[in-house]
Amino acid sequence: MGTSFAGRKQPLLWIAFWVMGLGGLYGFAMHIVFGQFIAEQIGWPNSRSQNEVAFTNLTIGILGLSGFGGDVVTTWWPQ
Repeated sequence: MGTSFAGRKQPLLWIAFWVMGLGGLYGFAMHIVFGQFIAEQIGWPNSRSQNEVAFTNLTIGILGLSGFGGDVVTTWWPQ
């Protein structure tokens, strides 16, 4: 148990960047641009909920990208 949390934060930030950040932006683009196609693929009727899901994905994407840019983990979690 020699590795402190500070030593493990960089991989967590990379995961947040790739999974939450870019994944959220990709989900946003897919639901905004290809909303009708996505609705057909999952078997649901196209509705305004596509926009709701798109902007939720955008929020998650922005949070994932912003968490990577700063020293957020050590600010929120003291050593």
